[in-house]
Amino acid sequence: MAVGEAVSVYTNASASFQPAATVEVMVLLTMISTGDDSIGFTNGVSVARAYFYNGSNSTPWVKWLITNTDYYLTDTVAANTGFSGIQIK
Repeated sequence: MAVGEAVSVYTNASASFQPAATVEVMVLLTMISTGDDSIGFTNGVSVARAYFYNGSNSTPWVKWLITNTDYYLTDTVAANTGFSGIQIK
């Protein structure tokens, strides 16, 4: 991956996205389609989440950073979730 490249993750299962140690990704949009889900950050120990029920189609936390230390996490119950962003470092 290089600076300026688009980064997209879309899943229907619990997942995380942790970039390489020197990479930072600016998230521009998060997506939740159907079902119940939580999305948020984790550092492997602590977790900060937002919960959404019955496919709220929300776009929370617009313009947030994913790093190797604080990375994307989703817990899905029959939902499709993900994000789109751009690598900035």
